[in-house]
Amino acid sequence: MALGSLLLFLSNVVAILVAGVGVFTAAGYRQEAIEHDPRLRRTAIWIVLVGMTALLVPLGFASYRVIEYDRWTGAATDATQRWVAGSGWRFGSTQVSNGAIVITITGHGQTPPLAALRTAIRRSVPRDVVVRLIEESGGNVGL
Repeated sequence: MALGSLLLFLSNVVAILVAGVGVFTAAGYRQEAIEHDPRLRRTAIWIVLVGMTALLVPLGFASYRVIEYDRWTGAATDATQRWVAGSGWRFGSTQVSNGAIVITITGHGQTPPLAALRTAIRRSVPRDVVVRLIEESGGNVGL
């Protein structure tokens, strides 16, 4: 969580720097800065480029993980909806919480066989991703 906050902070700093460069350039201060010290322009460009490049890697990785979890959540939702179809149970929701996919179902009586749901989910979701099934009664089963 702290790493995500640091990444957000640094992204904001770089965005503010880029916006500031744009505003001062539009206001005509570019030429004044070049006349004062020509190296300032190159230094400013390098600082912004290095900052943006340093942020691209973790932002790209985080975006990729979000896309993966979105795909896995959709697969878990589809599998759960098929699994409860025709039973006394209803699909509630699928969410990501602390890196785990949490599926909520509501209903009464015996749930359909968990092995069928586990097999269907693990076709699309890697085994190292924690998947939890929460029943309305409060039962919590690891898949």
